[in-house]
Amino acid sequence: SIQHARSLKFRSRLVPLEEAANSQQPPANLIIADPRIERALHSLQPSDRALITLFYWEELNLQEIAASMGSNTNAIKTRLFRARERFRQTYEAQEKE
Repeated sequence: SIQHARSLKFRSRLVPLEEAANSQQPPANLIIADPRIERALHSLQPSDRALITLFYWEELNLQEIAASMGSNTNAIKTRLFRARERFRQTYEAQEKE
């Protein structure tokens, strides 16, 4: 029963990647103060945008993201690292404009 209770604790926070990636609207609790960040996020691929959103705004840890995506933690860690790099490049390119 303890394990079942633990699994229910984060149940409402887990979002399938397809749902997060296909969402055109940002989550209701996603408040971005800097419009450059919003433009950089929207220019990313949906899968990259979903990973960054789940990790930073939804505050899911790597294990929770991996469970919702049906992947392992190391793969999610690598994909998140690459998504951050693409975000950084996009953001810096906007600063130069």
